[in-house]
Amino acid sequence: MAFNINPNDLENCKKYKDPKLVINSQSVTKITDTLIEFYWVKELIIFNTKITKLENLPPNLIKLIAKNNYNLTHVSDLPESLTYLDLTNCDHLHNLHKLPSDLKSLYIDNTSVNEIDLAYSNLELLEADSINLETIKSLPATLEKLSIESNNLEEIIELPTNLKYLNIAHNNLNKIYNLNPYLEELHCEGNNIIELGNLPSTLKLLDCSHNELVELPFLPMELEELDCSNNNITTLPDLPDTLKELDCCNNNITTLPDLPDKLKELNYSNNMIAEEPNIKLKKNTYNNISLHREDKDIEFNETITL
Repeated sequence: MAFNINPNDLENCKKYKDPKLVINSQSVTKITDTLIEFYWVKELIIFNTKITKLENLPPNLIKLIAKNNYNLTHVSDLPESLTYLDLTNCDHLHNLHKLPSDLKSLYIDNTSVNEIDLAYSNLELLEADSINLETIKSLPATLEKLSIESNNLEEIIELPTNLKYLNIAHNNLNKIYNLNPYLEELHCEGNNIIELGNLPSTLKLLDCSHNELVELPFLPMELEELDCSNNNITTLPDLPDTLKELDCCNNNITTLPDLPDKLKELNYSNNMIAEEPNIKLKKNTYNNISLHREDKDIEFNETITL
């Protein structure tokens, strides 16, 4: 169980030797030197304080959650044992210096850290949403999940081979090329993308909605979810047999290709649909289907099992 402390009772909590320690008080303005003696603490949660520096941390700390410390400007001397660090919403934090070599997960959403060089780290997960990021110097080869949503990126550097999840939504990108070969999930919605390069054969989810696309590339044979809504697409490519969800609303599509048997969710609303759309439902059992068009009533004569 976690031990919540009053900052005035910090000395007294030594006798409990609980591995999880929570500090949550706006009266805390500094981490006392005493905390560095808490060798038994493995997880420290410190939030909603008025500290300006993260220092004097327990020497064997593994997990540090220090979110919502709005006065925090400096982080130093992080324990080498640390594998998880969350600094979300520390919006006055500008720099992160030497990171522990064993750090696997780093969250710096809504901070002011706007330049990242992580080439020599061993990170597996990085979330850096909404930090006004303009460039990424390099990324570690170990990275498997990367989220850099809502930044100012205009291009993407070469991505680590092991990356499986990529969220680059709501940036200033207009083209995406050189995606790594093992990517399984790609979120690139809300950019100005006019062209998607070749997609990895391993991709299972693609959200490229709210862009400027007029066509899609060949779709991976393992794709299960596709959202290409709110583009300028006129024709869809052949759909893979694995597809379960398709949202292509608000485009200029006139006809659909044959729909996969596994498809459960279909949104084809507000396209250049014919009076009687040529949709072969085969033996599908749909959870949801939408063919609405705002400027006319569409007749749909097929039987749908919901």
